[in-house]
Amino acid sequence: KDLEKSRIGVVLFLLYLSVFYPQSEVQSFASPSDHGKSLFPQYYMKFVYSSTDLPLEEVYDYIVVGGGTAGCPLAATLSAKYSVLLLEKGNVPSAYPSVLRRDGVISTLTLEDDGKTPAERFTSEDGVANVRGRVLGGSSMINIGIYSRAEKEFYGSSGIEWDMDLVSKAYQWVENTVVSRPNVSRWQSVMKEGLLEAGVRPDNGYNLNHIPGSKVTGTLFDNQGRRHGAVELLNLGNPKNLRVAVHATVQRIIFSSNAPSLSARGIVYSDSKGRSHQAFIRGKGEVILSAGAIGSTQLLLLSGVGPESYLSSIKIPVVHPEPYIGQC
Repeated sequence: KDLEKSRIGVVLFLLYLSVFYPQSEVQSFASPSDHGKSLFPQYYMKFVYSSTDLPLEEVYDYIVVGGGTAGCPLAATLSAKYSVLLLEKGNVPSAYPSVLRRDGVISTLTLEDDGKTPAERFTSEDGVANVRGRVLGGSSMINIGIYSRAEKEFYGSSGIEWDMDLVSKAYQWVENTVVSRPNVSRWQSVMKEGLLEAGVRPDNGYNLNHIPGSKVTGTLFDNQGRRHGAVELLNLGNPKNLRVAVHATVQRIIFSSNAPSLSARGIVYSDSKGRSHQAFIRGKGEVILSAGAIGSTQLLLLSGVGPESYLSSIKIPVVHPEPYIGQC
């Protein structure tokens, strides 16, 4: 039941856009001055580590791949009762000052991609240029910060039996941490009035629900222009159970060959120096992919899960044939 609640929390957070083992050789990024800064709450830095400082082999209850808008809240929630490793290939937000402020949005998105920038550029097969987050907090750290809840129709058509009281609590959990009411600028007010005059009604005022009409919705930027992205939900995790690794690029999933059915038992990831690490799960734990529509699919393919003909053509051993992985 607890795991079901964790998953519901993650699903809800996606809609708005989008046992710890102390070891003396591990060096944390944290320092006393990092905690409680007025510019950007960074308590989570207490359990963030460079992947180069982590052991070459570890065991956890859960491994979460991708420290973005889904991975951060999921890791924080699971850490209440379980040991969790969260892996992010990017760096911490404080390494990129422009992501922390509203006036840095354009400069962040226009940076030349050198493989380390927080905005990773890519072009779709139909030629559309786009970016995705390559930073702890994911795309919530590079977007324009609009927040809205899901439309009611989603729940009815999802095929899931929702506990709407739990849904409401999960929304509030996110909103109390990262969502602010915006100061509406003059041009925004004019735009809203124009929509109302054009018949986009009713006027819903300030409202976080996804409903017909015109409204002022929530923002990830506070009234001082500071960004509060998904990374800050890590502050709600249990620091004794949660370890976050940055500059950790996951190479593949390790599958069990002993079980009667296919099951993930761990992952292989490389650090910034190119060294290979392995992390495994214990008992009934899980490897959870939260690397986005592109990253999660790519990792499945690299791990041998996907269309058999495609995997064979690029010489990846087929672990489990699944014709729809990687397909639109």
